[in-house]
Amino acid sequence: MSYGLIGLGSMGSNLALNISKKQKLHIYNRSYEKVSYTIKKSNFSQNLIGHKDIEKMVAKMEQPRTIITLLPHGKATFDVIDDLVNHLEPDDTIIDSANEHHKAGKFLEKLCNIEDVNFLGVGMSGGSDGALNGPGIMVGGQKEVFEQHEEFLNTFCGNVVHINNDPSSGHYTKMVHNGIEYAMLQGISDMFSYLNQDKEIMKQFINECFYTEVNGFLIENTMKVLHEYNLDEIADVASMNNTGLWCSQVAMENVIPLPLISNGVNGRLYSQYKNIQANQKKNFYIDIESAVKTLKLIYAYSILEGLSLLDIKNIVTKKAQYSWSKGTIIQCEMIQFSREQLNNIIEQNIKDARRVYMQCIHYEISVPVLSNAIDFYDFTHEKKTSISLLMAQRHKFGDHQYTKLV
Repeated sequence: MSYGLIGLGSMGSNLALNISKKQKLHIYNRSYEKVSYTIKKSNFSQNLIGHKDIEKMVAKMEQPRTIITLLPHGKATFDVIDDLVNHLEPDDTIIDSANEHHKAGKFLEKLCNIEDVNFLGVGMSGGSDGALNGPGIMVGGQKEVFEQHEEFLNTFCGNVVHINNDPSSGHYTKMVHNGIEYAMLQGISDMFSYLNQDKEIMKQFINECFYTEVNGFLIENTMKVLHEYNLDEIADVASMNNTGLWCSQVAMENVIPLPLISNGVNGRLYSQYKNIQANQKKNFYIDIESAVKTLKLIYAYSILEGLSLLDIKNIVTKKAQYSWSKGTIIQCEMIQFSREQLNNIIEQNIKDARRVYMQCIHYEISVPVLSNAIDFYDFTHEKKTSISLLMAQRHKFGDHQYTKLV
C-alpha cells in the first residue's frame, strides 16, 4: 500500500506536509519547483518523495495505490485523471479533492471504473491552514471504497464524513458549504459597512460575537484580519471561485429561492462595477448589540438556504451539518441547529435586523445580504402579496392560468 498526491498549490503543498507527518507520500506537480519547495518546507523529510513524471511516480509506488488529486476544477483535473488511470491498476484509488463541479463526479467515477480503478469525490474545507492542520472533508463514493480509506483519511483530517454512495455528493455538499460561506462572509461585511467601516468598532462587534452561537472560524478569522491587515490598502473588488454561483444556478434550476447566497454572489459581482473612491464615514448612532443580533439572523437564513439545497439531492441533513461542524470555514455552534431552531433565531432577531437595515437605507449604506434577508422575511410573512396582480396580468395578456382562492 502506498500514497501519492498530485497538485502542489497552497492547499496541496500544505496537505502534503500534513500527510507526511505520519507516512510516506509520493508527490508530483506539473512545475517541479513546487515539488522542491514542498520538500524544502518539510525540512527535507524522508517521508516526501518527489517526482518529475506521473508515470514514473506510479511505477515507484506499491500496490494498492491511493492518489489524491488537488488541482483546479474542470479541464486540469479531467486531463490528469484521464492520464493517471492509464498507469494505474485494478483496486488502485483516485481521491479527487478539487473544488469540482458536482456533476463531474459521476463522469470521473466512470472514467476510473473503466480500468477498475476506485474513485472518491471529496470536498475539502479549511483553507490552506486547514490543509496543514486537519481539514474537514465530505466524501462521496462507494461506502466500501470509503471504508478501505477511512483510517488513512483520519490520519490527516480533522473531520471525515461519508455523505453517501453517489460520487458527486461530496463535491455537492462542499458546494453548498461554500454557498453558505458566501452569504456569511457578505453578512459580516454588511455589518462592517453598518459599523462605518471602522476597525476599532468592528473589533468591539467581533468581541461580542465571540459569546454567541455565530462564533466560529469566520468570526475568529475576522478578528485576525482586523489586526493584521490594512484594509485601506485593499481594493474593494472581489474575486470568486464560482462555487457560490453554482449554488445559485442549482437553485434556479430547481425553483428554490436563495436570496442570501445569491446576493453573496451578487455582492462580488457588484464590486466589478464600482468606482473606486475614498470612503466617507457617516455620523450616526451605531448599535453594536443590534448588529450582533442582525448577524445571527443572517447566519440562520444562510444555513437554511444551504439545507434547502441539500434537499434537492436527498442528502441527509444531519450528516452534512456534522461534516461542516469541524475543520471547515463555516464551522460554528449554529451550523448544527435544526430548522426550527434557525427559524426561531430569525423571529427573535428580526426587529433588530430591521432597525439596522433602516439606518443603512437612511445613510445610503449598501448591505446586499441584509437587504435581501429583510425583503424575503417580509414577502413570506405578508398575508397577501402583489403576486395576485402579476398573475392577473399574465392571464390577461397570455392566458396563463392562476390559482383562485376559495
